[in-house]
Amino acid sequence: MFEKFTEKAKRVLFFARYEASQYGSPAVEAEHLLLGLLREDKYLPHRFLPRSTLSLDSVHKEVERRTPSREKFATSIDLPFSHEAIRVLNYSAAEAAQLSHGHIGTEHLLLGLLREEHGLAGEILRSKGLNLSAVRQGLAVPILQERVSTLVDIPFGAESLRVLDFAKEEAVRLAQPQVGPEHILLGLLREEHSPVAEMLRQKGLELSTVRQGLTEPLGMPKGSADAESSETSKSPAASPPDVESWDVGQISVLALTEDDQKFLRQLKIRPVAP
Repeated sequence: MFEKFTEKAKRVLFFARYEASQYGSPAVEAEHLLLGLLREDKYLPHRFLPRSTLSLDSVHKEVERRTPSREKFATSIDLPFSHEAIRVLNYSAAEAAQLSHGHIGTEHLLLGLLREEHGLAGEILRSKGLNLSAVRQGLAVPILQERVSTLVDIPFGAESLRVLDFAKEEAVRLAQPQVGPEHILLGLLREEHSPVAEMLRQKGLELSTVRQGLTEPLGMPKGSADAESSETSKSPAASPPDVESWDVGQISVLALTEDDQKFLRQLKIRPVAP
């Protein structure tokens, strides 16, 4: 897994280990990952919440207030990740996969911290106004813009524009608040001389019968059946892997390769807490 970490994300783990040693913690906890994240990328929260008051100093104060005071120890001492920190890393990997990102960066670590709902780090982030859905949306927008940008230079032909106009008229005729795929089908059938319309008619689809089939179950004024049909036709959104069900007591939860283990040894971090 760690081969997918960006250099900035790897430095977060290094700083997290340092923070854990400064608090005398027996393991690297999620709050240490948050402190490491802010050491490496202090402006990251402001990407999603421009007026955020989250800072390294404010988190230090909150962690000091909420955790037991222990004696500092040398950074050379070997430290494990806590089970909570392991879940954060797994969540980060799952969020990167959900966004179809080929890397795990500081932004994915932020998502991982927010997904660990019952931990101190997530609580601090939410108290400062950050929430999981907003950060996810903020990261997804550039992906959508990139996908749309590949289409903007492809114009609609005159026939396609007529189909879209027909589809709008059919949506109005059926008292629907938006144009759905069923209206586009009707628009295709209304463009009588197109090869697509001819093919649909050969398959037994006629404009009048499709209209009737849509009108009868709809109860036209309400359009409730259409909305239900539209909803059921949508493919369910892919969800991140169910990390909760993974056995955090096993090293395999991190899918550790030899390179992963070597990287952790360099940081003097053991993969699993004893």
